[in-house]
Amino acid sequence: MIDQPCLYRVFLIRFGNSVGSAFAIDVDGKQYLVTAKHVVPRINDGDEIEIFFKERFNRAPIRVVECEPKDVDAIVFALPMQIASGDCPEPNAANLILSQDIYFLGFPFGWRPKTKLLDNPDFPIPYVKKGIVSSLEEFESAGPTFYIDGQSNPGFSGGPAIFQLQAQGSSSFRIAGVIHGQVATEEPVIDPGPGRDPKTGVDPRIETGLITQSDAGLVLVYGIQSVIAAIKKKPIGFVI
Repeated sequence: MIDQPCLYRVFLIRFGNSVGSAFAIDVDGKQYLVTAKHVVPRINDGDEIEIFFKERFNRAPIRVVECEPKDVDAIVFALPMQIASGDCPEPNAANLILSQDIYFLGFPFGWRPKTKLLDNPDFPIPYVKKGIVSSLEEFESAGPTFYIDGQSNPGFSGGPAIFQLQAQGSSSFRIAGVIHGQVATEEPVIDPGPGRDPKTGVDPRIETGLITQSDAGLVLVYGIQSVIAAIKKKPIGFVI
């Protein structure tokens, strides 16, 4: 079961016509907002993102911390104010293991539950989904990534993937990565025709030349390691 400090750290954001999720982390006494790069296309220093609180989107200027390698779908913002308080799940993917349970949080389709947390009433509560770590990967152009056996939706992009670390009789939550989104495969569209000929056994199905996308049942996540490395290189977050 996910704990409340994790819920407090996830935000609904908008940039232009793009709506997605983001989350706050604290690193070396400074706070940053993290999301997926494709949620905020072509964003630059001095631009404004919109963060949903008090029943509306509110603008906030940002400074950009770019993540490397170049293909990693994650980006970090420094805000001019503190956006989250209280305990922060540690942004650390160490000890993430294959087949363990993992949660992913966000705002599918930009939906906002009406229920409020009494001690955090100004922000909507994110949706919570759960899967297992299906595969761990490392790519030269994208860094550490992993796949969750689960079902995501548009709007979860940019949210955190969180797991519970069990160690020495205690447990704690860790942020393992940034959600990219659902993996889709391309499948040909087939015209079934009149069906198999009972005399010849020939199946007259015809390829239409059209392609449709099919859900692969996997959620792609970019490891938090690239985010932490970028912050260490450019530590410009809000001092807390």
